[in-house]
Amino acid sequence: MMSEQTNMFEELARQNGSTLWSAREFMLVLGYDSWDDFQKLVRKTMGIYLQSEWVEAEKEFRYFEVEEGDYTLEDYKLSRFACYVLAMNGETSHPEVIQAQSFFAKTVESFQDTLTPNDIERFGIRGQLKEAFKDLNKTFTKQSGTNYALFNQAGIVGMYNQPNWKLAKARGVQGNKLYERMSRTELAANLFRVTQTEERIKSQAIRGQTNLESAHKDVGRAVRNMVKENVGIFPEQLPQAEQPVPKIESNLKKTQRKFQKMDDTEA
Repeated sequence: MMSEQTNMFEELARQNGSTLWSAREFMLVLGYDSWDDFQKLVRKTMGIYLQSEWVEAEKEFRYFEVEEGDYTLEDYKLSRFACYVLAMNGETSHPEVIQAQSFFAKTVESFQDTLTPNDIERFGIRGQLKEAFKDLNKTFTKQSGTNYALFNQAGIVGMYNQPNWKLAKARGVQGNKLYERMSRTELAANLFRVTQTEERIKSQAIRGQTNLESAHKDVGRAVRNMVKENVGIFPEQLPQAEQPVPKIESNLKKTQRKFQKMDDTEA
């Protein structure tokens, strides 16, 4: 089965100075029959890597258009790395996605520790969370906030019922690495806390340090209760992931470089 997948994947490659795959052809490999659905996957996956300095997403996902009579067809020229991360982010309701993930896992096992789709999703959410914190900081400053550390602490206390230093100590991590071992569920909950706090500040025109802290704490408490209701435990009780996010990123970097070297050699 693996050799069949290898042959099918490699036969779809187009070589023109570099080895690339058509997104419209690769989507069929992953079991997608709707270009709109697949393009959503492409945009979501590109968004993850647009945040990374070590990969030029526009070169891994090269958008182009083809004229077909009266129609203009959109497409992307995908690198091998782009195909890999699309497969890892694909809908596992498609059996073809599961097969592609298995195929790529076998391909990369010699040069990286195994990454799961959950690992890669954690990497993506962590990147989104970093950007969300930047946006929240800007909004906080604009609304006459004076001490961002205290404001941030208010949100943590609301969500975890304890300050971040105490949570970090309980988990045996440094305070500045608290988010690196969080699970997908916990990262997503924090992303929701941060984005919803910003929305509340903007929509209610909240101003001043005390009011901003109060708003962040209230949203944190609401997220705390939401996690308890949906998962059955409080956020501080959520299990931690094995692989820290920086290790995931290191493996992705190695994969991107290895794939690039493979395709430069083959081209």
